[in-house]
Amino acid sequence: MTRARRALLAAILTLGLLGSHRAPGTRAPQAAVQTWLLVSDLHLDPYARARLPSSYGADANPALFTSTLAAMRRADPDPAVVAIAGDLFAHHFERLARERAPHASARVEAERTMSAIAGAFARAFPHVQFALVPGNNDDPCGDYRRSQGKYAAAVARIWAPLVDRGGAAPRFARDYAALGAYVARLPQPGLRLVAVDSVVLAWRFAGDCRGERRAGGHRQLAWLDRTLAATPVGVHNVLLMHVPPGYDAFATELTRGVHAWPLLRRRANRALRAAIALPTDRVAFALAGHTHRFDLRLAGDVPILIAGAISPIYGNNPNFAVVRVDTRGIVDVTLHAYDERRRGWFAARSFDRAWNVTRLDGASLRVVHRRLARSAAMRRRWDRQSSAWASPLPRLWGAQWRVAWCAQTHLRHGFARCAGTTARRRWLITTLLLAAVAAVAALSLIRRRRHKPAPGDGGATREAPIR
Repeated sequence: MTRARRALLAAILTLGLLGSHRAPGTRAPQAAVQTWLLVSDLHLDPYARARLPSSYGADANPALFTSTLAAMRRADPDPAVVAIAGDLFAHHFERLARERAPHASARVEAERTMSAIAGAFARAFPHVQFALVPGNNDDPCGDYRRSQGKYAAAVARIWAPLVDRGGAAPRFARDYAALGAYVARLPQPGLRLVAVDSVVLAWRFAGDCRGERRAGGHRQLAWLDRTLAATPVGVHNVLLMHVPPGYDAFATELTRGVHAWPLLRRRANRALRAAIALPTDRVAFALAGHTHRFDLRLAGDVPILIAGAISPIYGNNPNFAVVRVDTRGIVDVTLHAYDERRRGWFAARSFDRAWNVTRLDGASLRVVHRRLARSAAMRRRWDRQSSAWASPLPRLWGAQWRVAWCAQTHLRHGFARCAGTTARRRWLITTLLLAAVAAVAALSLIRRRRHKPAPGDGGATREAPIR
């Protein structure tokens, strides 16, 4: 079904719904608010044996993972959903496995670690529905690679009992093994989960273990388009992914704003952003991770909630989000963070109270976004919130704050112009050209001086007469 036909169908359905309005004097039933727990970028190093939770500059060790599960249970021992936005394994897991467990293959170690992680979550939340997507560090073949066959099937089998609780995702094992994507019924009436493997859309995606891509991105986007087109009447979608659409603010600032670093390939980014923003696709909100910093982005009027990281490797305090959800979308978010200095968990104020909004929708977030542009004090508060109130790294919302600010709403080509990277690139090119011209001129001057005749020799050498 084309997008034009889908738009026409949505218009017809809307007119039908408007025609069947409620009787005068009646009110719409109040939607029940549910609690979801959102966690991302665990990056567990199963070989780390320190007794205390890992600190800045290191991935999560088992002590931090255990502490995180206990904190999640204290936040809500029986949430409606636990959503995991990918990257369960430590960075360079395949190298760690070779060094620490040379007797076993990386695939065997990956399956063992994945099983241990799923088992720990299952024991912590024995009756809760889970949602999961693969990250770019979840494969024994390496970063931004995707195994086919036995390993993918093993991961699907490991997580199927948690994701398919109560028959919520009967096709999970098959679809996750084949695509890393699936659909699940959610406990919140009127919402369903659409889990997308956005790693295969990333510009850094390196293919399978042999480096073959096999059109994985095209298959993923075609599946997403068919799935959203088949959204049942009266239902809205919640998209779960690891890599969000748009630009990498941290990498862009690291290069001093000279280059706008995308997260996804250009066409894939355009397609994913359009799928989220298109009203006829009926996406209520999206959840993502990958950036290791809490943030909110907007695709059109659809909010994308980006979870922070449990791993403190990039200077953030480990954190997870308690998300309050009703049938229309996100009502509120509260971050629970582990204070690396004080060695304990704390809960921050709710997002609604901290930023004076009533829910996290497009209208409210645009108001907050505009206020961030006007107030340096608000930007400092947002910066502290993004890293869960501690970071030894340079501030994202400091001198180059427009990079992070523009990344919230400019998910396509307009980002470079908004963030000023185009001007910086022109300045760099001009500087390099001037430096090259100066270098050529200097070399030319040096050569002329080397070949300049000595004073008094008349500029020529007189040959002795032949006798």
